[in-house]
Amino acid sequence: MWLYCCCNRLSSKKNMENGETPSQNEVLIRLNEALRTAFHRMGVQKKSEMAKILGYKSPYFSGVTTGKEKLSNAFLLNLSAKIGVNTAWVLNGTGSILLNKEAEDDLNGFCTVPLVPISAHGGSLTNFSQSVSVTDCERVVSPIKGIDVAVPVSGDSMAPEYPNGSVVLVKRIDPEAFIEWGKAYVLDTRNGLVLKVLVPSARNGAVKCLSINTSPIFAPFDVDKTDIYNIYAVKGLIARK
Repeated sequence: MWLYCCCNRLSSKKNMENGETPSQNEVLIRLNEALRTAFHRMGVQKKSEMAKILGYKSPYFSGVTTGKEKLSNAFLLNLSAKIGVNTAWVLNGTGSILLNKEAEDDLNGFCTVPLVPISAHGGSLTNFSQSVSVTDCERVVSPIKGIDVAVPVSGDSMAPEYPNGSVVLVKRIDPEAFIEWGKAYVLDTRNGLVLKVLVPSARNGAVKCLSINTSPIFAPFDVDKTDIYNIYAVKGLIARK
């Protein structure tokens, strides 16, 4: 099988040099090689696990990778967004297999983190984690190491820096040790997740939450520390449209 794939890759390269359109079989071979390369970096080998990370049911994912199901643009864009596959390489062999060439050479260059299906201003992350394992969550590629979870952003209070529909990459911190005032954090509270800039509160036993959006409808408010389960520092942003 390995020899078969190599021979077809050489054939594909020759076809491109001659200006020929790559065949469906050549695209399928590159697709599977890209999947193996990307998931090898993550330590994932089973197709069922690959399908779960990408958000697909196993029969459909298997159908696409074997040519029984159509390879759609949506599927390719999903590979690019979640595991860093270079769709141009899959389709015509140009460029590197992965979008980040350095990450392709360094297996530790990328990591995946669970995307919790609750947004800032949604439910409580602590209550969620008590009922659902993070291994059951969709996963997204993080270019930053040490990230605990990815959290969707809901609403416009933190726009334009953290727009509605984007995803923040966060890391849990010890609030008793250090909070860098004036920075963005996700608070996991009994009333749900809150993405805000934190500053000291004039009230004892509380922190003040500020919005980046200066509209008067997003007024500052205090949160009692006793209502906070955990605090997560925002380390990065994934823009989604």
